[in-house]
Amino acid sequence: DFIIINIIINGAFYLFNFRNHKGPVTFDTISTDLIIGLIILAIFCPAAGFINIPKAINKQQLDLSKRKRSSIHRFFPQKNSHRSLLLSVLIISVSYLSFILLPNLLGLEGINHTIGFSFKVITAIIMSGIADFVVIELTLDDYQEKQITIRSVPK
Repeated sequence: DFIIINIIINGAFYLFNFRNHKGPVTFDTISTDLIIGLIILAIFCPAAGFINIPKAINKQQLDLSKRKRSSIHRFFPQKNSHRSLLLSVLIISVSYLSFILLPNLLGLEGINHTIGFSFKVITAIIMSGIADFVVIELTLDDYQEKQITIRSVPK
């Protein structure tokens, strides 16, 4: 869902902002649009995921006893609000470095709307995929930990 929602949000945002754009399209001209879209992605996707994914997992009553815990949990705080904040900062930082600073350093200047739109959508797909993976892994780790704790309580 993260990826589909982000394609729609970022694609619509690009089309809205550049519907009447005159003149050349460059990475500089799409950078503000890209950063705003990525900020939306970075803030709302983890926050929504940390709320909705546990509900879905609890409905399924998954048995994760044979699942190997992810090593990702060591790098993130325990509170979901702090996780969302850290994941947001990471997504924005990686996005800025990879998709704005790098093209400028490589001298990629003039592009057309198709390239600009594609670039924005591909960036949204990659970053939302990363956010999706991290949120799901952390949530499954939390659920697995809760199962272990519940099972280990003596009766």
